[in-house]
Amino acid sequence: MQRIYISDLDGTLLNSKAKLNENTKKELNELISNGVKFTIATARSIYSIKEIFEGVNLNLPVIEFNGSFITDIRTEKKLIVNNIQPDINNGIIELCSKYGQTPLISVFDGKDGLLYYKDSISAGMDDYIKSRKEAGDNRLVSLQNMDDIVKEKIICFTLINRKEILDDLIKKLIKLYGSYLNIYYNEDIYYKNWYWASIYSYNSKKGNAIKELIKLLDMQNTHITVFGDHYNDIDMFKMADTSVAVENAEKELKEHADIIIGKNIDDSVLKYIEDNSKSKI
Repeated sequence: MQRIYISDLDGTLLNSKAKLNENTKKELNELISNGVKFTIATARSIYSIKEIFEGVNLNLPVIEFNGSFITDIRTEKKLIVNNIQPDINNGIIELCSKYGQTPLISVFDGKDGLLYYKDSISAGMDDYIKSRKEAGDNRLVSLQNMDDIVKEKIICFTLINRKEILDDLIKKLIKLYGSYLNIYYNEDIYYKNWYWASIYSYNSKKGNAIKELIKLLDMQNTHITVFGDHYNDIDMFKMADTSVAVENAEKELKEHADIIIGKNIDDSVLKYIEDNSKSKI
């Protein structure tokens, strides 16, 4: 049976510096050139993905923004788009404002992804915006009036701040809009004490996106193996044929894993794929 391997990035495939080792890139290229079907499902954007995979010949569409997009990495064309229901956009923005928060807003304009930002709310958010500017991320758009984008296709609202500042706001968002939204709220794995709240459409889930990807590729009779480390990988673990957690994964995710391998910093995902793909030849 044909196989496809789909991996999360941060805490799973990437090292502690959120990068791919050069040797990892080389070995990935060898696997792909030998016919191994490999792609990724991540909360990152296509722009960040392309930076990380520079020099790697990924030839399958990638899943970005936790399932909000399925994207052709070569052309950056969006093949599948899941945006937040437009009639609740204004309510989300107003609620954030009541709590003194202005989110980063990721929007799809029909062709490209844009990232709107307004006020400086926290050092964590400032650092993120600075890092994107330094990377030459052309999505960034400074916005003075949030009302201008309420009717656009909003993909994600992102808040970065301290836990004690965001806790009540997230609880309120879940209470009011929980049936319409998929909210991931957790501590940044690279910068402790900074919390990220990523607010997506309820349909934006990695598991849903993998099902759509399999249809797009016409690979229905395919064994799906997924790799992850965090609770936002649970839904894809549930739908996969084989779910693989790295040793450093959250306890909650490990409970849904078929197999537990070594740590992300030891290239454990790549080693598993190499051994598994050879055994199936």
